[in-house]
Amino acid sequence: MAQKKVQIQLMDENTGEVIEDVTPLTDAESVLYTNPNPTVSAHGGIPAGSTFDNVSVKKMLDDILYPYTKPTVSLAANPGASIREKGTVLDSIALTATITKKSEDIKKVEFLKDGAVVGSVSAPKAEGGKETYTHTGGVNANCTFKAKVTDAKNGVVESNALQYTFVYPLYIGSLDAAASSPSATQITAMEKRIVNKSVQKFTYTVDNKRMAIACPPGWTISKIVDPNGFDVTASFAKKSVSITGLDKTAQTYAVYVSEPTTQSAFTVTFNA
Repeated sequence: MAQKKVQIQLMDENTGEVIEDVTPLTDAESVLYTNPNPTVSAHGGIPAGSTFDNVSVKKMLDDILYPYTKPTVSLAANPGASIREKGTVLDSIALTATITKKSEDIKKVEFLKDGAVVGSVSAPKAEGGKETYTHTGGVNANCTFKAKVTDAKNGVVESNALQYTFVYPLYIGSLDAAASSPSATQITAMEKRIVNKSVQKFTYTVDNKRMAIACPPGWTISKIVDPNGFDVTASFAKKSVSITGLDKTAQTYAVYVSEPTTQSAFTVTFNA
C-alpha cells in the first residue's frame, strides 16, 4: 500500500483563509526520548550505563549508527630508524605521517621528538592523507620520533614510534698467534657489527690463530659456548684495549682472546 501524506494548515477561523502550513512534530529531530534507567550494554557510540533526558531520536540514532571514532596515523622516515654507529650524524630526517580521518575533520598535525613538539603542519588537510616535516639540525644520539594528530572533536592519537639508536661497534674475528695482547689496529681489522646487546654467533675456520671478541663499553660476555653447548669462556683471556670510535673518543673495550688453535666451522655463541 502506498504511503499517504498528511498536510496540516493553520486557518483563520473567521475568514477560512490559510495562514500557514504547519509541519507535524514527527521528525526525528523533534521527537524526544527520556529514560533514567542506565543501559545494560553498549550500542554503537552509546556506552553501557547511559541515561537519556529529552534527547532527540535523531541524535540517539546517529550515536548508535555513527559512533565517534578517532583518526589513525602511521609514521615513516627517510633515512629510516635503525641502529647506527656512534659518531654517525644524520643531517636531516624526512618524516611522513599518513593520516586516516574517521568521524571528524583533522584539525592539527604535530611531529614529536622524545615527546616534545619539534614541528607542525600549519594547515593540515581536513580529510587526512599524507603530511610531511623535515627535521634538521643533526641527529647523533638516541631519540624517538612520533606524529600526533588532533581532530575537530579534540580527539588525539599518536603514531608508532621511530627509534634511532647509536652504539659503539662489536668486533669479532681471528688474530695471529703472536697477538696475545692485540692492538687497537688488530681489533678494528676484524669484522665490525653494529648491534644492540643480544645473543651473537660467529663461525671460525682458523689455522693456528686466536679467536677474538671485542666488546664495547657496557657489554659483558657472561658465557661463550662451543658448537657442542659447552661453556668455553675460561679458555679466553680477557684484555682491555683502548679504541678510538667514529665519534673521535677513546673507548675501553673488553677483548676476549683464545689460545692459538686450529678449527674448522667452529661456531661460538655468546650473550653480551
